[in-house]
Amino acid sequence: MNATPIAQLDNLHAFYRQSPGSITRKPHLRNYRAEILTAALQRWGRRDAQGREISVTEVNRLLSKSWFGHGYELFRARWYRAAARSFRLSLQHDPSRRGIYKFLLVGWLRRWQDRSPVLTSGR
Repeated sequence: MNATPIAQLDNLHAFYRQSPGSITRKPHLRNYRAEILTAALQRWGRRDAQGREISVTEVNRLLSKSWFGHGYELFRARWYRAAARSFRLSLQHDPSRRGIYKFLLVGWLRRWQDRSPVLTSGR
């Protein structure tokens, strides 16, 4: 496995465009953003090269936001079972996000319309 350096940037440096037929519009079962953030935290901790430290609260907020965004993408694709997993992970990082419970409930009520691919073990 190759290691990719991660740099912290303070500004937005790129845009990309999505169209309805583009590959980036297809939902993914893996939350790559959360995986990268978690791997970086495990490898380097919460302190950057300049000595600035991000709080545990802020890390949890970022992870909760990432998992919610992932769940919302899956929810919109009607992958309700997969979305529920991401919503639950979001709540693990920040249980105070009450709006997520609404998506869990609606997904549960629509479970018979689920279009999730078969979930496999592992990632």
